[in-house]
Amino acid sequence: MPKTWNLKIDNYFLAFPNCMIATAHVDSFPIDLPLEPNIREPNRKSATYRQIFDSLTTQPEKFFSRHSGIVLSANIVKSSKTSLELEVKEASEGGSDGIINGAHTVLAFEQAKNYKYDLTQARVKVTIHIGLAEDFLQQLWTNSFRKYLVSEKTAGNTVGTKISRNQEIWESLYISAQSYLNQHLVKMVNSSKSESEAKVTQGRKGRVQAGKK
Repeated sequence: MPKTWNLKIDNYFLAFPNCMIATAHVDSFPIDLPLEPNIREPNRKSATYRQIFDSLTTQPEKFFSRHSGIVLSANIVKSSKTSLELEVKEASEGGSDGIINGAHTVLAFEQAKNYKYDLTQARVKVTIHIGLAEDFLQQLWTNSFRKYLVSEKTAGNTVGTKISRNQEIWESLYISAQSYLNQHLVKMVNSSKSESEAKVTQGRKGRVQAGKK
């Protein structure tokens, strides 16, 4: 059975039919969401993590405006005025939902909570892609990961060890992920604009015809 997680929110809007953006509370953000889809393993020693942690704990009320947010995928999202219920299918269930981008951020949330920081004023932007995870991971496999495996095997390297230690492959995957998501967002924006322009054009034609009568 797919598991469910709840996000406490101030507000949300449906950017497109399969993309939701919400302002979520950090103090109750679920830190156990699956990380399988995330491009990079979170690392407490990394500069990225330290910057996020410092920003969160020194001025939590400004975290929302200073942070790009978290991107995740969910199979189904049920919404109310104050919360979002995420149904997530993990890899063990044949799915691939979870955190796509933001593992360092979630790690910072976890550590700040462990150290008893007051996060009641902290908010984070959460972008939720509904039903996009399979296409997303297929894109990574086809365009980046599989090519790297083939090249490493040809070179006679131990694939697993090489991948885990090679920073370049993770950076490449990260860039590929961002590019893929951006392409989908651009397509959805253009589609929305086309529909809006068509409605405006139809409205103008209707007014012109009414004026002629």
